[in-house]
Amino acid sequence: MLVAFALLSNAQEKDCAAVARDLTAATEDARERASRAFAQCWGIRPLGAEEAGAVRKSVAMGNGTAVALLLLGLAGDEESRKVLEAKRAGGGSVKWDIDTQPVSEGLAASVALLRSRGNDVRAGVLQALEKPENAVARFFLDAVEYVEDREVLGRIGLLLDDTRRVPNEFRRRLCDYAVPRLVRRFGLKPSFEVRDFGRYSDAQLEEVRRLLRGTSR
Repeated sequence: MLVAFALLSNAQEKDCAAVARDLTAATEDARERASRAFAQCWGIRPLGAEEAGAVRKSVAMGNGTAVALLLLGLAGDEESRKVLEAKRAGGGSVKWDIDTQPVSEGLAASVALLRSRGNDVRAGVLQALEKPENAVARFFLDAVEYVEDREVLGRIGLLLDDTRRVPNEFRRRLCDYAVPRLVRRFGLKPSFEVRDFGRYSDAQLEEVRRLLRGTSR
């Protein structure tokens, strides 16, 4: 079993390495597409030195994706933390995907820094969750996979009560958007089919709330 797991992990890292090469591609669009593809391939495993270096170089080249900063939060090395600190103090903006609205790069960097400097950035992240704009609420739901801080996770879970419209969507609400992301993040087992489209009933939303209360966050 352990041998099989090691072989699978090595194969996954090899596949991700091919994607990582495009993090420093010649065009901005290619770099940003590569960062999203790499994040999907890599997951939330700690970044090695080579991968962290590629992400840092991509950010230095102007990678404007929020996920690039969150990936640096998985690196844990001092050089990556310095990049995040600089972005935390910056005034730029980043996007999760091409069809999402921008959020502050300082916010994305702060969420990334929760892993290594939680006590220093937690208050600011929690403040951003007090009355978040629609785009900020969506960002936190997209980024929830990268969050380990229990207090911040608890606040993100409250977005199950948010009935505002998802930015750039006509029908789906933020509470609907929250369901599949929170179910995946916490490994919840609701009695209904979870899908990443459409709306959920009040009873289904309440079931997810109840399951979420039963977790340790």
